[in-house]
Amino acid sequence: MPYRSSTLIVCSPCVGNAWEWVVSRMTPRPSVPCHLCIYDQTRWRRGGELRELETTFPVVNVAACLYLTSQLQGLQQILEMVRGGPAPDVVEWGPALDSDVKVVIEDSDRFRYALSEHLAFWTRLATAVALQPGSQFGSSPPNLQPEDKGPDGLFAAIGAQVRLEVQEVKSSVGSPRGQIASGRFRSTGRVDTPADGKKTGRLLEDFWLFSKGIVGFHRLDRLADQLCHALGLSTSQVLRVGLISECLYNAVVVADDRYATVDLFEGYEHVTDDVQRRVATYLGADDWRGFAEHVRALVKATLQAAGVW
Repeated sequence: MPYRSSTLIVCSPCVGNAWEWVVSRMTPRPSVPCHLCIYDQTRWRRGGELRELETTFPVVNVAACLYLTSQLQGLQQILEMVRGGPAPDVVEWGPALDSDVKVVIEDSDRFRYALSEHLAFWTRLATAVALQPGSQFGSSPPNLQPEDKGPDGLFAAIGAQVRLEVQEVKSSVGSPRGQIASGRFRSTGRVDTPADGKKTGRLLEDFWLFSKGIVGFHRLDRLADQLCHALGLSTSQVLRVGLISECLYNAVVVADDRYATVDLFEGYEHVTDDVQRRVATYLGADDWRGFAEHVRALVKATLQAAGVW
């Protein structure tokens, strides 16, 4: 293959500072579940008070930096950083940005969906640092495009035992209730299995389809194999199937903070009887649409300044 030069997009000190900023301000995930699930209404601390994701410095800068890192940087270097290693430089290989990435950034709605997956990725890693210091853990990278098939994320923690956590992410500029589950599922636990074999698009119902092995199991098994390999863990398919069957579920919602309530996740009990395996993470913003648009503008300006746009 011909040699390809690289262009620096974000320097390693900026990446390291952004990561440390999130870790230092991440509120801990509750350890005791409520009646529905372990409900984590996550906010990033600023000063001495709790604040939502907002449209002022440095939150937009941090989000833009971390989005570019998880979009353009290899997973192995990211995992090394979050486990205490050096922060990587973020580079683009070649004279121009990959068109598969550029078309997402050019579209406000698609970028907002993508950004929600990237925020969920970094939030889960930061939560792991607080909950499991010194342990080995990692998460699969966000999808290249928000429409990509399969789960939105898979987290693995290696301690006394290996635990997997399947993650699905929903982004909403209004109330996210309809994207989490239908009224029918909440009351009866019944799901109309899609004839095309695809997901329903409703978070808890897709978890239910996965738990029954109807949709997404083989994609998740492949993802588990790749993640275990990245963590240096050798697992047979039989073991992976066992880990997946006992996995935790993490329903992640990114929306305006005013909609945040645990009752959004009614029906979670139909996915699994074990409340300890039901996690709901709500990432709230004062104005999620406005916040995402500020981040998108900064991401685009950063890429233009680097000369790869």
